[in-house]
Amino acid sequence: MKDRSDAESSNIVKQSKHALMRTFVHLNEKLNAAPSQSLKVWKTLKDDGRVVDVAFSKGHSAANIRRLLLASFPSLFGRDLKR
Repeated sequence: MKDRSDAESSNIVKQSKHALMRTFVHLNEKLNAAPSQSLKVWKTLKDDGRVVDVAFSKGHSAANIRRLLLASFPSLFGRDLKR
């Protein structure tokens, strides 16, 4: 049986100098613009676990990136992530 640290480490991309780090924000509703870091909304999103930094490389397939996003945001399971 895998412990929690083994499961988490399988979802982590080893960062290299070629890795891309992107910040993903899971919003409840469509906004006209991205939330500003200076706004209270940004802090609320971060506190709710809706802001995650994800590292991946150019060699990752769309399916691999999808798995990384689903590991970060389980509530996205079953949604269309093609947009």
